Amino acid sequence: MPELSRGGAVSIVAHQDDDILFMNPDIDASLSAGEANTTIFVTAGDAGLGPAYWGGREEGAKAAYSVMTGVDTWVDEAIQLDINGRSIEVVSSHPEGLSDVRLYFLRLPDGGGSLTPDQEQQLARLEEGTLDTVTAVDGSVTYTRSDLVETLTALLDLHAPTQVRLQIADGDNAAGEHTDHVNVTEFAEEALAGYDADSFTVTQYVQYASKDMPANLSEAEADRALAIMEAYAEHDPGVWESDGTLSQVYLDWTGRQYVDRVTEVDPDTPWTLADPVIEAPDEPADPAEGGGGYEVAGPDGFLFNIGSTGAITPKDWFVPSQSDAWDQNSDYIYEVTRVFVADDGTRTEETLLFETVAEGQLAPVADDPADPDSIPPVPVEPEPGEPDPVDPTMPLGNVVYSLDGEDSFLFTIDANSGEIAPEAWFTPSLDDAWDHDEDHVYQVTRIATDENGTTVTEDLSFETTAEGLVSLTSDAPADPIFNPTPTEPQPDPDPDPAPDSGIDFFSLAGEDSQLFTIDRATGEVDTQDWFTPTRDDAWDRDEDHFYEITRVTHFETGEEAEEPLTFETLADDSFVQVPSEGGAALMALLSLPGDGDLPPDQIEAEMEVMDPIE
Repeated sequence: MPELSRGGAVSIVAHQDDDILFMNPDIDASLSAGEANTTIFVTAGDAGLGPAYWGGREEGAKAAYSVMTGVDTWVDEAIQLDINGRSIEVVSSHPEGLSDVRLYFLRLPDGGGSLTPDQEQQLARLEEGTLDTVTAVDGSVTYTRSDLVETLTALLDLHAPTQVRLQIADGDNAAGEHTDHVNVTEFAEEALAGYDADSFTVTQYVQYASKDMPANLSEAEADRALAIMEAYAEHDPGVWESDGTLSQVYLDWTGRQYVDRVTEVDPDTPWTLADPVIEAPDEPADPAEGGGGYEVAGPDGFLFNIGSTGAITPKDWFVPSQSDAWDQNSDYIYEVTRVFVADDGTRTEETLLFETVAEGQLAPVADDPADPDSIPPVPVEPEPGEPDPVDPTMPLGNVVYSLDGEDSFLFTIDANSGEIAPEAWFTPSLDDAWDHDEDHVYQVTRIATDENGTTVTEDLSFETTAEGLVSLTSDAPADPIFNPTPTEPQPDPDPDPAPDSGIDFFSLAGEDSQLFTIDRATGEVDTQDWFTPTRDDAWDRDEDHFYEITRVTHFETGEEAEEPLTFETLADDSFVQVPSEGGAALMALLSLPGDGDLPPDQIEAEMEVMDPIE
């Protein structure tokens, strides 16, 4: 193995400029004092733009450390680690003749940018358990969540730092933070729990939010930090304005350094992780065998994620509170159904009940025969015949009713009678489809659970029959087509029709289209009255603050033209359209906050606000 330094400091960050933007002048001062410094870059910072871009960012990181060390020549080598019984290789570089300064590049995929839905937010999905593995963008290593944490712990053990520098994952200063920053910090904090050292200091730095804080560096410190950043910037085309100047936000960040928290760890005060949100085993007691997968259902299932092992975790945006009930019937008891669907379609369900025991904390409802922690899994045996929506089919004994299905969040159900009604805030409209597939047919499943845990399910469909009124449809297809005048689209319509070119009307489609309205005559797009974009609360389907819709132009000839539109909520809560063509599109991809850690100011310069969205 190459010669590795021990002691000094280890910095663990998401992207190749996070350290020099948010942890300087501390890193620079430590290097000037001759202390060992190791930096671990967990993601490739690729933004989906390929090896030329992320490779350039790695060269930029080296250039920045060359300014700080005075050495321009670098040695690239690989470090072999034994992780969970297998050998993995991590790319590493150090200045020639200076092995106590070392950079590691794990090259895991960035969370956003020019990525397909199955590629984006991989670290976030790995953290929440909805993705089993993540592969480095160069194909070198595939990590499970455990592998990644163990890799970080192994690097800590190799270098034995007395100082550890991290980003932040929670607190007021982390609001609006890039998901990669948050998830990398969570992995690093967990890795510290396994670090074999008795005494060390953990310093965690403010990131994006620092630009809005008072400048606190001297002129000389700020100039030095900016010079280091400019060395990096020569290798990252996304940090420059169109006139060739560095974006203002980098001057803001390099003029500041703020520490969010410092934790002194010693034998009397060991490093501890924050308490989990759910204080209980969240995996099945008897994991299902054979092929299949898990789903989460139940009246409060929308608040939780479920992983491939059946592990249940709350959504990132769901913070249990004793003063604010998020559950459907507002009794602070969260009713969740863990469903295993076998390859042959057989469903096995397990009902779990959680209660809020402290701010931000859930625990299973106390084990009580009348209110069990969990009902043993049982196969679902639906009763034959047509369900009666008014007087639902009931199993024997005491029965509790709940709702499931893609549109269930729009309805309430009486747990005792099974009576279904729309939510108070849901007003059905013939002009505005609230349902998941926007066909004005609302599909829900009524679930009756008896005292033995046996369930009976009824699939119900409701249709908007008048303003403010939904009615049960009998013999309705599972996914009816709501189109009174179907047309046959012709191939290759003009994607950008000229005015007065025979346009019949406009419509909206896409995964986030339910949050928007469109003028059928003009094609003008606006947000729903009840939708207020904010950086603190992602309403979009994949919760990355990017709202993806498609404006569809319908021509009198029956042809259709589709125009993908993307909007983003910026750090200052402004809502802007992301360009989709030409150089503006490239700059938009390079300028997404954190997908390269590029400035919101630059994004605003490259985007056009789409009236009337502001």
